[in-house]
Amino acid sequence: MSSLNIKYASGFTAAFTINSQLYYIKTGPDFPKLYDENLKKLIIPNMDSWLQANTRQRFSYQTLTDMIKAFSDGLEHNYTKDDIVRICNHVFDLSRDYIFKTEYAKDYASIFKIELMDSRQIKKLIRQIKENFQKFCDKYGKEKFHLFLCRLWKFCNLNDLNSSIIVEGFITRLGKVVQDPIYPTVNNEADIKQKIVNNIVGSGHAKFKGINDVIINNVRFVEDAP
Repeated sequence: MSSLNIKYASGFTAAFTINSQLYYIKTGPDFPKLYDENLKKLIIPNMDSWLQANTRQRFSYQTLTDMIKAFSDGLEHNYTKDDIVRICNHVFDLSRDYIFKTEYAKDYASIFKIELMDSRQIKKLIRQIKENFQKFCDKYGKEKFHLFLCRLWKFCNLNDLNSSIIVEGFITRLGKVVQDPIYPTVNNEADIKQKIVNNIVGSGHAKFKGINDVIINNVRFVEDAP
């Protein structure tokens, strides 16, 4: 007796195994099209007979299509803890790549120059602010300078606690209090966000289930085959 397992499904097309042998099938209103693991098309006059002969069970073509639908429904709606971890990792990787490996990198580097600053430059920047406090205030305006200093204070908290005390003094000198930083928005941030969302949605739920990319791509190939 052999086992039949669905490996991946997209619409009417799926990858499945009988024992360890991998097959691809395109179901639907037309006569089903079956392929082996190398995407060689197989001529099967009667799918019911073929399934029963290979599984040695009372499998029918209808059983297979029901299993494909059930798999697709589960792929869309059921997520385990491991799936969520994969989603988070995938979102992180895409976000990092779009921000730091595309033309947007310069925009982020310019706007987040405090957060991306070499921590060894903290004391130099603080000295410049101390010596030119009023110039900084005039350049940014009191409110923006306050936000600038709060971001610097946060950065110092992570890298140089002694310097954060000095920055806190600058904020007091402005007549303000330390607050959680309000980070600026990159002009084309909405565009970046949409591209990341499109990529995640376009990659499909299978990516979050840890399904082999080769199987996903082969299913798509069969799905698009005439």
